[in-house]
Amino acid sequence: MALANRLGEATRLATRACEVASALGLHEVVSDALNTRACPAATAGTSWVDGMREALDVALAHRLEEQAGRAYHNLYGLLVCERRYAEAEPVYRGGLAYCDEHDVPAFGTSMRGEHSVTLARTDRWDESAALAGRLLTRYNASPINRISPLLALATVRGRRGEDGVWELLDEAVAAADGSGEPQWIVCARQSRAEMYWLSGDLVAAQKEALLGADAATEGNAWLRGSVAAWHRRLSLPAAPSAVAAEAVHREAHGLVADEIYQVQEGS
Repeated sequence: MALANRLGEATRLATRACEVASALGLHEVVSDALNTRACPAATAGTSWVDGMREALDVALAHRLEEQAGRAYHNLYGLLVCERRYAEAEPVYRGGLAYCDEHDVPAFGTSMRGEHSVTLARTDRWDESAALAGRLLTRYNASPINRISPLLALATVRGRRGEDGVWELLDEAVAAADGSGEPQWIVCARQSRAEMYWLSGDLVAAQKEALLGADAATEGNAWLRGSVAAWHRRLSLPAAPSAVAAEAVHREAHGLVADEIYQVQEGS
């Protein structure tokens, strides 16, 4: 429900589940409900950290390994999404140690993948490429858990002018589009937009940015903000005319909406 942007309903149901489970002493349900309630709060831009930390505390206190792994994973992922890297670093270290020690591999692998992206974002390129390379060659990761290291390694290679970028991005965007999840689609499309932009192909970069923007309507403010940043960078927010905007959109999608309105600065 949260991924489908039904935030109010997700929050209401999670709150009710938490109340019922607390009364019955079902600690695993309490942790999951607290976690689930924190996620749409983050998407809505309201307070979420305390709720997620409470989900983690409940899981650790009652030795609930899956719930603890999930809480570490989501806490880290949401912190780095908001670029709160200093807060996220100890969560990553603690979560990784926990997942490895308690044999919760899916969450541990996903956290490593997310960390490879964080390293690329913070200009720690050697570390990012090394971690991403290990994840892609030594871990039996699911297609979803391969997206982050694929994007991280492609980003580092592309910014360095190295070969082997597009096969990584092709796999990443196929998995992202197949997931139907906004955060993956936007990140994959923006990575492709950056590579086209770096190569000087502005039209192709604009196409990718528009494809990412279509998915971002269900994302959080940080995701939408990244779309706005790329639109500004690629001269898309204030298109010179509705005709020009339609031309770019048609190139990207093969079709256009019934009406397209020119975007004005500050509107």
